[in-house]
Amino acid sequence: SLILCSPASFQDLQAANPQIYFSSFPKNLQILPRDETNFGYVEISGVVDGAESGQLQLRILRNGELWAEHVLLDLSQSKDAHSATGGPGTSNPFTRSFGIPAELANFDFLAHWQTGTETHLVAKANNLAAGDVYIISGQSNANAADYHGEQLANQHQRYWLRSFGTASLNPNDVIADLNWHLADGETAGWSGSVGTWGLRMGQLLLDKYQIPIAILNGAVGGTLISYHSRNDQQHDDLSTAYGRLLWRAKAAGVDQRAKAFFWYQGESDGGTPVATYADSFYDLYLDWLEDCPRLKQIYLMPVLKGCGNPTLELRDLQRRSADLLPGITVMSVTATNAHDGCHFYYSGYRQLGDRLARLLARDFYGSLDTANITAPNPLQAQFTSANRGQIMLTYRVASDQLILGSDVYQDFKLGDGVPEKVISAAIAGPGQILLTLDQPTSATLMRYAGPNGSGEWLMNARGVGALAFGALPILP
Repeated sequence: SLILCSPASFQDLQAANPQIYFSSFPKNLQILPRDETNFGYVEISGVVDGAESGQLQLRILRNGELWAEHVLLDLSQSKDAHSATGGPGTSNPFTRSFGIPAELANFDFLAHWQTGTETHLVAKANNLAAGDVYIISGQSNANAADYHGEQLANQHQRYWLRSFGTASLNPNDVIADLNWHLADGETAGWSGSVGTWGLRMGQLLLDKYQIPIAILNGAVGGTLISYHSRNDQQHDDLSTAYGRLLWRAKAAGVDQRAKAFFWYQGESDGGTPVATYADSFYDLYLDWLEDCPRLKQIYLMPVLKGCGNPTLELRDLQRRSADLLPGITVMSVTATNAHDGCHFYYSGYRQLGDRLARLLARDFYGSLDTANITAPNPLQAQFTSANRGQIMLTYRVASDQLILGSDVYQDFKLGDGVPEKVISAAIAGPGQILLTLDQPTSATLMRYAGPNGSGEWLMNARGVGALAFGALPILP
């Protein structure tokens, strides 16, 4: 409990100067997650000790002007819904919830104790807003820090784009930082760190839809998926990455109304059996939905080659996650050439932020800009004739305008250990690619890995790279 107003000694306890404890009160710069009515709500609760009469009042200012007045507690002779009886040695609890609309406006909450003509300010919180909340986790490409010292990411900082607490690995640091911060895109593991692509994504949504945005990032570089497992006996266990992120979400008051979760991890799991990774991810998926019950989407980014050598089988599992579990959307990180073989330069992370912002705009803000915004994902591969010398690769979005880099055909491989090769690739129509082999084949499977780092890519007209895949059956 926080003592906001207290007497100099017990003998001074009187109606004009009671002891007031707030167990819940908003914080400076806080983002209240909005609900379906476009309002965000905060609870104010506590107790007033020892007062014989008086009122605990709340005034809410909007951009410096009085917007609303409320009575939190009334110790008067006339009883109403918020009145109580008081006197020395008595405690009077209070709890109420208040909402503000989601807009680009500053709301200040000021609590006053009033007796007769005297009014005393006992607590205040400035510059609150209501808006949307997103959570990020994974490893270093989810941190998305300024790994190359470019100092470009924070050009996307905005006053209404915020984060809560610190992503430090030290539990004591996490507990100590109970503040809201302007979101930062260049650091990792610090107060307000959200990463380059997280900041860019939030900035685009904020600028276009004029809704404040809060992002919490709990990624930890170089970690296996097992590192992110939940302690089922104590979900917010501060010794775990999962627990620290959940603890922050709870302390920020956003765990129950976060809209979406972003997962970018897997580079370190090159040695993890795919079945083990699948089980771990499924457990995490269920845990997120339990602890953040109003998540509407989970966005997953399948990893690239390199930086821990994740297998194509793992990348294919991540691609198929949307087919296996409801509420998952997969977004590629391919066709982003600003890559050093492990991390991205600013322009690469910026591209990812652009891609994700378009998906969020479609899913949550009613955007009709939906052409070529998803990652090309194969539907089927089929031989075009009985001689099995050509394969038609069809993608799921039939209207996708596909673009082939000059050497892309080399990234398509046949399975089953056959010697035949793909010698050319051509656009056969919207959403279709015709692959020609050097000779007929008995293969029944094919795969596409894409280059490592920069290179020629298969992408759509918006530059969104095609998803890597493995063991795709070739239909006769």
